[in-house]
Amino acid sequence: MNGENPSTNGTCSSSSEATNNGRRNDATAKLMNTADTASLSAGDDDDEEMEALVTISIDEAIDRIGYGRFQHRITVAAGLCFASDALEILLLSFLSVVLQTEWNLTDHQFSGIFASLFGGAFIGTLVLGRLADRFGRKPLFVLTASIIAFFGMGTALTQTYTQLLVARGLVGVGIGGITVPFDTLAEIMPTHSRGQGLVAPSYYWCGASLLVPIVASLTLDTTTDHSGSNWRVFVAVCAIPCVISAIVGVFVVPESPRWLCQQQQSPHALEKALHILRQAAHINGHGDDVFPPGVQLRPAQCQEQKANVSDLLSTEWRRTTLLLWCLWGSYAFLYYGTVIAVTLAFYNNNNNDSDTDTDNNPHSFDYLAMIVSSSAELAGVTLVKFTVDRWGRMYCMKQYFTAGGILVFVLCLRTSTNTTRLERIVWAFLARFFVYSGSLCVWIATAELLPTQLRTTGHSCANAVARIGAFLAPFLASPDKQPWKIGTSMLIASWILRIVSSQLPETTGRPMGQQPQQQQQQQHEEELTGTAVMTTTRNHQALPTEETYLEANGLT
Repeated sequence: MNGENPSTNGTCSSSSEATNNGRRNDATAKLMNTADTASLSAGDDDDEEMEALVTISIDEAIDRIGYGRFQHRITVAAGLCFASDALEILLLSFLSVVLQTEWNLTDHQFSGIFASLFGGAFIGTLVLGRLADRFGRKPLFVLTASIIAFFGMGTALTQTYTQLLVARGLVGVGIGGITVPFDTLAEIMPTHSRGQGLVAPSYYWCGASLLVPIVASLTLDTTTDHSGSNWRVFVAVCAIPCVISAIVGVFVVPESPRWLCQQQQSPHALEKALHILRQAAHINGHGDDVFPPGVQLRPAQCQEQKANVSDLLSTEWRRTTLLLWCLWGSYAFLYYGTVIAVTLAFYNNNNNDSDTDTDNNPHSFDYLAMIVSSSAELAGVTLVKFTVDRWGRMYCMKQYFTAGGILVFVLCLRTSTNTTRLERIVWAFLARFFVYSGSLCVWIATAELLPTQLRTTGHSCANAVARIGAFLAPFLASPDKQPWKIGTSMLIASWILRIVSSQLPETTGRPMGQQPQQQQQQQHEEELTGTAVMTTTRNHQALPTEETYLEANGLT
């Protein structure tokens, strides 16, 4: 009996160990197959749960499609909208002067042309952004481009001053919705490419800034019979990019998958979002393995809600919203104040410069100086493209605005002395270079800070505050002010921007629209560890390891 027990026990032990090893191998294989396809909830010991449909977050899904032709196509559409924004605003610098002469406008009527555009833009920022959060990005993308295109072309057909004000006011409404194309582009950018990708539309803005004085020099200065017909050609040419943008928006721009994930009342919203992402993956050159059968998108963590301005001032988002409003108001004041300061640097000084040729310029526009200073913004876009992901949004913002404010101050001081035109061009170039670079960081960070359900509403409200800053700039930077006072106001604005940006969390490499508490916690952890910490939540958990899975199933 005693001799048989060891043999019996050994046999049972070997059988039990073989059974456990088999179960262990099966569990390991199942775990490895799961890890190849998706992220399942850690600690779930139900085998059927492991075999269920795989769910992934929208951030992970967009990262899977990568950066390629899909984003490039939407960049073109958004970039053309940006170009139209620049064209329709900057053309007023020429159009208002020409019409004041040809229509015998008073100074009050002269200012009314600008007021109608910016007044319409203020209304557009409050209306179109909110509609985009409620009805979707694509319809408002197309509507924004169509408004600018239609009434931009309509401006060329106006016959009276009243008609002109109405047309420019409605163009302004469309310009107020320019944040919608930008946010649409931001929402389909993968995390690692978001900074550089969102800089791309600014190249279109810069190209338009250079195009306006070129087109003006080719049209406005060719009037010999004083019929005034050439300004209509000038206005019509400036409206062409947005006509193209509206057409491209209809056929190329899809609905935002991020926005669709918020529409929980729609039974097919998630399926439509996944279909768009699969198409995007194919356009970018990926196969079906990026989103294999069985993959589902995880619904948004928050409940669907109608976007309201009051939500931006809720306890959760109040601090971020107020800081963004201060940021946008100050940035717009500094940017447009810098543009005015650069203009004044060449105003009433041309006659003192032997190297300035204005004899053949009936409207006394220094086209060369304006083109050179505008090209500074093109250089600024390139600077941001190579630094915004490497140094971070907030760091770049602080340094660029500070440098820009100092350079505008120096420009104003040097303008009040006997300086050459070349020296003024150099200071003007550097000032616009850094100020515009900082402004790009503001746009990128704002889209990343706000949540999807409030992104275009919040971005548009911030843009509305920027219109107030732009409205105040001419009063504090006007020809009757001493140059040093203008420079001082710009310097103060730059330091306000530095302080405000230091209070906002860094958004580089992080999911879009994190709650402020999550942003602050992650930033604090990174400061303590010196490395990026991946936060895991109930809706975005890490894959279970082999050890934890076996332990949960009682196999260790």
